Order: sequence, then C-alpha cells, then structure tokens
Amino acid sequence: MTEIKNLTSSEASAYNYIISHLVDIPALTIRELSKRSNVSPTTILRCINKIGYQSFQEFKFTLSQMYAATKINGKNFDLISEAKEFFNDKLVDRFKNEMASAKKILLPSKFIIFFGIGTSGVLAEYGAREFSNFGFNAHFSNDPFFPFRFGSMANSVTGIVLSVSGETKESVAQTQKLREQNSKIISITNNSSNSIAKLSDVNFAYQAKSEMIGPDLNVTTQVPVVFILEALIRELISTSDDQS
Repeated sequence: MTEIKNLTSSEASAYNYIISHLVDIPALTIRELSKRSNVSPTTILRCINKIGYQSFQEFKFTLSQMYAATKINGKNFDLISEAKEFFNDKLVDRFKNEMASAKKILLPSKFIIFFGIGTSGVLAEYGAREFSNFGFNAHFSNDPFFPFRFGSMANSVTGIVLSVSGETKESVAQTQKLREQNSKIISITNNSSNSIAKLSDVNFAYQAKSEMIGPDLNVTTQVPVVFILEALIRELISTSDDQS
C-alpha cells in the first residue's frame, strides 16, 4: 500500500473506512461496501487499484488469506487479547518476589547458560545475546543432549531454562543435569505446576492461554517470555549501577 498519498479525498474516505473494517470486507460485495462507506463503487475500485490490487475480488481474497492464517484447526489465535491481558496484570507486583530472588542468584554468577529447545531454544539464544550485550558471561544451548561440564566453576553457574509446558522430557532431563552440576536454576514456564518449575530455584510463570495445533505443537504466545527476559536484564543492570 504505497500509493496512499496519491488518493483523492473521496478515495481517502473509502480507504479510511476499509482499513477500519478489514475483518468485514471479505463478506461484502463492492455495492454493500459502497453503501456502508458512503462512497461510490467506482471510487472504491480506484482506491483498491491505487493501493496495489487489480480488482476488488483480489483484495478480498488477500484479506481472506490473511485472516485464515490466524485461524488454524478452527481455533482463533488472538495475540492482541493475550498480550493485553498479560501486560495489564500489574507485572511489577506480579513478579516482584521472583525478580528479587533471581537477582540474588544472577549477580554473583560467573557463567549463565540459557537452555531451551524449539521456539524456546530461539528465545534462549535471544536471552543469552541480551545478557551478553549488557556485559554478562552468557551463552545458550538448544541441544537436548549437550553434555554440561562445568567442573570447579559449577557452583557459580546459573542455568536459565525456557519451556512453555515445563514437561518436555528432553528439557526436564537437561534441567536435571544442570542441577546435578550444582547449578542454580531459573526457569520461565507458562505455569508453576510442572517438573521444570519444581526443579528450579526461581520460576517465572507467565500464565498465558495455552494454544495447541494438533496433539503436540504448542503455539502459546511467547510475548511474556521476551518481556521477562528484558525486564530481568534491566533489573540486574539497575542494581549493578546502584552498587557502583
């Protein structure tokens, strides 16, 4: 939609109505849309052409495909509602105790290892990079069979384990291995009643609505995980600045 600046006033009126009612457009004919938006069908078509579509039908098809992508197996995945619910939940108070406990563990740590597999592995890499950006000795592993060997440094290692369910057997096994190496464990999971949470010294449970595709593909939003990682590193830096 690169030609918005070239719209006439009537075409701009059509455009403003369309973008405010995108979800309704696929079910409408051009005449029905004309009646609702109070502009002529010809004006609507000119508007559609200027924003890059050859016809009204092509535009409707594109919208249908876009909204179909948010509905899988008959389920709607409403990210905006989930994010709003999470961020409106007085987060500072909600994680106050966990943040305080995590800081006591992380500040004296000499080595921080992030671990996760699948999507959690991607976020483990992100977390390690963010912590490294702020001067912490942080690394990540997304290998469910990586042999952790910390030796004499084990007592100063913290493992940050990311897992939505907290029950993936490979992630549970790696958390147990970290624990066997005398590492402190901080976990970020969707709830606190799971195996990884119970193996942890500190658990952040973000409690988002669980969303699945089929029996084993967990697509629960990870927006809260990113927030927790960002909030935690900034809390650590704030504490470090206060102590300097």
